[in-house]
Amino acid sequence: MKKKLVIIIAAIAVLVIAACVLVLTGVIRFPKKQQEEAPSQPVAYLEYMNSYMLIDRNMKVTGSEQEVPAGLPKVTGLSFEKIIVGSELEVTNTDAAKYAMKLVDCIHKNTLDIAEVYVSLDLNATMYVGNIKILMGQDVSTEEKLHDLRDFYDDVKGLSGVLDMQELSKNNLGYSFKTN
Repeated sequence: MKKKLVIIIAAIAVLVIAACVLVLTGVIRFPKKQQEEAPSQPVAYLEYMNSYMLIDRNMKVTGSEQEVPAGLPKVTGLSFEKIIVGSELEVTNTDAAKYAMKLVDCIHKNTLDIAEVYVSLDLNATMYVGNIKILMGQDVSTEEKLHDLRDFYDDVKGLSGVLDMQELSKNNLGYSFKTN
């Protein structure tokens, strides 16, 4: 009996040593503990209960502030019941939210200083910068429109009026601008 016990203990010791050698040489790898996801950068904000809720490009609420966040566009027109920091924003009008985030993404890509992005229930968008109301209309050629806006942005940003970018004016002469 003692002889069998010694053989079993010796076999276990050999297995443990072999396993240690395999782990140390990298033949056997254990999964690493998943690192926490790095916090994403906010790209816009929503007003909610006297706070400014920061959202990232995936509509995840990344935090809240008591002051208006500088350099971020405000998103309006979305319907939601609650906001939980660290969770994706649950909106009732998902198409409007997708369009709003597409606009926000294009705003950042084109380095435009847009103060507010509003998307209505019928998916018509309006943006605001300074004293200019920019009518974007529906999600048609959105990237092109914002690229065009970047090209003449410096020429109009100090003006006051309505820039209609819903479609090119007749004969493709450009977009229309009506001063106040």
